[in-house]
Amino acid sequence: MIVIFIFPALQNGHDNHWVSTEFYASKSVAAILVQLMILLSGLTWEPIHTSCSFIRLAIGSKSQFYNNQMVFKQAIQTFFNRHMECIAESFRGKDVVVAVDVRYDSPGYCANKATAVFMEIESRKIIHMEIGDSRDVERRKSPRMGRYLVTKGLRYITSDRFNLVELVSDASSTIINILGTIEFKHIHHNLDIWHKAKSLAKRLAEIAKKASNRDIIPWIRPIINHLWYCCSKAQGDANRLVRKWFGLLHHIANRHDWLIGRCRHGTVTQASEGKKWLDVSSPAYKNLR
Repeated sequence: MIVIFIFPALQNGHDNHWVSTEFYASKSVAAILVQLMILLSGLTWEPIHTSCSFIRLAIGSKSQFYNNQMVFKQAIQTFFNRHMECIAESFRGKDVVVAVDVRYDSPGYCANKATAVFMEIESRKIIHMEIGDSRDVERRKSPRMGRYLVTKGLRYITSDRFNLVELVSDASSTIINILGTIEFKHIHHNLDIWHKAKSLAKRLAEIAKKASNRDIIPWIRPIINHLWYCCSKAQGDANRLVRKWFGLLHHIANRHDWLIGRCRHGTVTQASEGKKWLDVSSPAYKNLR
């Protein structure tokens, strides 16, 4: 780090001088901030130090960087704890709906680290996080680690800090089993739309592999779009969602008015390009239904 000192001539007996950076405990504040930037951005010391050496930019020593990490950690932890307490206080006495997701550091059953993140749906604020290591669980299995983190997180959230009434997650059998236990049976469980849409598309693609069901293929994307449309229009009303969703079976059969409803689009004379109306007696329609 280049530090510039300017010492002008004495004026009126005052020793005026200017330095390009401040110093803290005889260390350049600029170098300390660069080291903090490396830490907060998730980078490592070696590549950044090597890159800076190409232009002869001094950013401190390796030992200084790792020593400062402990100081930075304490400051970050203090700020983080204060921030999470403020969030918890803002939801005190309120019913909350929380989404949870578990992320692993690698796919498959060989993950060593995992993070469970709990987010309040309406405000989209992270209200809690659990970070785990495979050594914390029996046999070091990834599913066991996910179960451990979600259970631990739910116990924290439900311990008089939040009034958790509903949990939203993917279709994880681990989370479904957790919410089926006596401890958490009072919490209503829902699947999030994104994972539901992904699961539905996968199932439709599997059905469409049969030759008799090939006519379903061009309808897969419109069906997924219709799912998103139904969820957005239902506004939390399950009955309204079901009515709109099953209207799909009438539309793809070229029936746009039926006993208890109708399609909301304009007049349709033929299916969109690449699609064919499905006959209600066809194997494709029956399997789709």
